[in-house]
Amino acid sequence: LVQSSEISDLDSDLDYLAETLSKTVDLDQLQALMRTPRLPEKPLNPELPETNLRIAIARDKAFSFYYRENLELLESCSRVIYFSPMSDHELPDCDLIYFGGGYPEVFRRELSENKKMRYAVKEYGEAGGYIFGECGGLMYLTEWVEDSPMVGIFKGKCQLTKSLQRFGYIDLELKEDCFLGMKGTRFTGHEFHKSITTVDAPAVYQISKTGGLDNWTCGFRYKNVIAGYPHISFLSNMDVLKQILRWVQKDSSSV
Repeated sequence: LVQSSEISDLDSDLDYLAETLSKTVDLDQLQALMRTPRLPEKPLNPELPETNLRIAIARDKAFSFYYRENLELLESCSRVIYFSPMSDHELPDCDLIYFGGGYPEVFRRELSENKKMRYAVKEYGEAGGYIFGECGGLMYLTEWVEDSPMVGIFKGKCQLTKSLQRFGYIDLELKEDCFLGMKGTRFTGHEFHKSITTVDAPAVYQISKTGGLDNWTCGFRYKNVIAGYPHISFLSNMDVLKQILRWVQKDSSSV
């Protein structure tokens, strides 16, 4: 995968594609074949409480895969601070850290060499700070990605593979109470990764393939840190996001 932000001449490439399509495709006929989408009768109204929570979200070349709606929802109810685990040397003052997916394996040298950030994240988690990680976030929070030292909150190693290990939409259920919700809470998301990770901890997620027969477990917990390969969608169950906000707000208010 190559992201748009990594293509220096993207605009000229798009212009070339547009010109080629206009000469080779009957765009009027293509549009005539399209159907008007059916929209919900009522617009989405998440009714999220406004909070004074400070949520630090990792966002750089190594961490860039997020559901856009997740970020917009968090921005609507809290103060979001974006930071770079690759180049920043200090964590923002925050109540929760969110590590999304991306390419930590590609940038593992840079992530590993930024020892100040790795140590800061480790100390934050050991002190009871809230951290949520998805896919690349899980990889970063383990001890190793290949031969590169990482944060080490979870005891284990991430090993790259030549083929996809998981791909597609999934249904998740919490196996225990945690800051994502109570045991039995259900939500949806997806997995897409070409790596395997061994972590010495019980799994938090019971997962099934959407529309399929496969079942497996994933997601790990240490103190107030939860991370797994799944990218979860807050829109699939807004109670998950509300639970996160309530749980973290309760702890931040008692400090």
